[in-house]
Amino acid sequence: MGITGGLHHQILYKNNIKFIDEGSKGMEWNPPSFKYNGVEIPEEDYIEIHDNVFRRFHDYFVWIETYNPVGPKEYNRGFNYYGLTAIRDNNLVKLRKLIDSLIGLFRNAPEDIILSGAFCFGFPPNVEAPSDCDPNAGYYEQIHIARDELLKKFGNFRSITERAIKSNGYLLHFGI
Repeated sequence: MGITGGLHHQILYKNNIKFIDEGSKGMEWNPPSFKYNGVEIPEEDYIEIHDNVFRRFHDYFVWIETYNPVGPKEYNRGFNYYGLTAIRDNNLVKLRKLIDSLIGLFRNAPEDIILSGAFCFGFPPNVEAPSDCDPNAGYYEQIHIARDELLKKFGNFRSITERAIKSNGYLLHFGI
């Protein structure tokens, strides 16, 4: 009951702070392979989060101060949805605490989780619109995911965040 296909966000652990200002130069993403300057990045150094799940928790991520590694070198809040985002220093500790909270919350979830997704105008697939329907009618997409799959994803996210904290490194997010 996992989410397949569609858009994904990648979050990469790096222990070399100099790398941060190089942005995405030399990065190559061809799922399931992630390479930097032609060298395969080990699976334990990155995670991939489906866009539906990422968007669902986006409001929480704005609580974290982030750094824009390309363009104007400035601090922002949350992830750059379409570009690069770096998280470093004390903000990694905040992120770890946030992830811990989400893990604690979803440990109590049912085995099969249904989350509200994006709002869509019209009617869900396989539902015929009535002839007198409101032209502004809509519905929320449903995100179906297995609890254990979500907990594993959050656990991996926590793991790379912890590694970045311990090594004085950072996380680099690649938006869609």
